[in-house]
Amino acid sequence: MHEEFNILKIKQLQHLFGEDATLSEVLKQLQSERPFECPVCKGVGHYTQEYPHPNEHGGGDWGYITKTVQCKLCDGTGYTKVKYVPKMKQVGWEEA
Repeated sequence: MHEEFNILKIKQLQHLFGEDATLSEVLKQLQSERPFECPVCKGVGHYTQEYPHPNEHGGGDWGYITKTVQCKLCDGTGYTKVKYVPKMKQVGWEEA
């Protein structure tokens, strides 16, 4: 079984949605509140971010540490209540 499943959470869902609710029905109801996939984490709820870190061997070299970070746009759910699109910012002009 998947490590994120636990009996208490499943019993709470069963109490909330009813014993006869299918997973498809539960998903449909949950997604009705947040129908749009998060453009930052692509529906996962988290993403990997790199942080610069000094090399432990010294010598002034820097490496990177990667950490999994909860997505702030969707609060870790993977979906949003409104549709978000990237802001386009014009930076200068160029010849066509």
